[in-house]
Amino acid sequence: SSGGVDLSFDYELTMPVAGLSPIDSLCTGFESLQLKVNGWGSEVRFVSDIEIKVGGKVLMVQKILSSVADRENTFSETIFTVASPEVEGISVLIGTVSLKGKLTTRFSLECFNEPKAKLSPSAATLTGGTLSNDGRSIQIQLENFPEV
Repeated sequence: SSGGVDLSFDYELTMPVAGLSPIDSLCTGFESLQLKVNGWGSEVRFVSDIEIKVGGKVLMVQKILSSVADRENTFSETIFTVASPEVEGISVLIGTVSLKGKLTTRFSLECFNEPKAKLSPSAATLTGGTLSNDGRSIQIQLENFPEV
């Protein structure tokens, strides 16, 4: 006998996480986002081959910017654009993107409300004074800014 040992085990092959740029978007949606996916093993030529969902909503790929794969299919990279979804309330959404529904990877998208700043008083004199009580100060009211 050779003294060998038979060994069996289960494993799970996972796809690399998709890269998203920018990583956040206004909750009102319709902002252009760029996704980069590695590991599909082939070039992608048609936007209809890419299936993408964010927070349960199906998104349409706008354009494939580039897609390359080597001859042995050991490396592949596809970069494409989508419009961000409209979302109610600030949240972090989980997205999935797949090639023809087979090879799936995940990413996250954070949405936020539009930041606003309001100045009071909203005008100043030509000499640099303001219409405030002391004649030289202003008050800035911030809304929807991230915590510092």
